[in-house]
Amino acid sequence: MLKSAFMQPAKYRFIIGARLLQTEEGLKTSQVTKNYPAYRAGLKVGDIILMADTTPVTDANSFSNYLTDRGGTTQLIVKRSGNIRYINVNSVPVELQ
Repeated sequence: MLKSAFMQPAKYRFIIGARLLQTEEGLKTSQVTKNYPAYRAGLKVGDIILMADTTPVTDANSFSNYLTDRGGTTQLIVKRSGNIRYINVNSVPVELQ
């Protein structure tokens, strides 16, 4: 029996368009891609993501999983130049190959 493509769940990840490096404090942005959600939300290179909503950010993989599980808008608690900022970012789905 043939299965329709519509019957199979799409394999995807949600992204914000930022390259992240793990630090002791959280995830530090090393690149923010222009015209992606992180850029539009105001995330800057050097920002350190401490929390996603009420969930502490410990590593890039768990952060990516959190975005994918949640989808939509996530409030990031970010440290920038010693100050705490709250940034709302809308993650977007990207189909996996």
